[in-house]
Amino acid sequence: MKIYLDTNIILDWFRNIMISARKPEKLKVPKKLEFLTTQDIELVVSDLSKVEISRYLKSDWNASKEKIEEIWQRFIESFKIKYLLIERVDFEELNNICLLIPTRKKL
Repeated sequence: MKIYLDTNIILDWFRNIMISARKPEKLKVPKKLEFLTTQDIELVVSDLSKVEISRYLKSDWNASKEKIEEIWQRFIESFKIKYLLIERVDFEELNNICLLIPTRKKL
């Protein structure tokens, strides 16, 4: 079985990693991810999730492109996540646009 990890499922992990980088705390893995990794299932993300997470890390945490790539790779490797290939959208261009245009934080 495969489960697609959309942004809503994985966002907490990225928020926690940014918090743990600023405070000397151990990284807290969200319970939903902790549960999913104990099951016999394949975890899958798409580049769209990467774009949304990149946008979040840039806008809310002012992370650099290099830091975002590093954190994303850590996420993929930590949970042995596979990519769902979507070929109709130029996600790299979309990602670059999101990194160039900051948005306001939600109040």
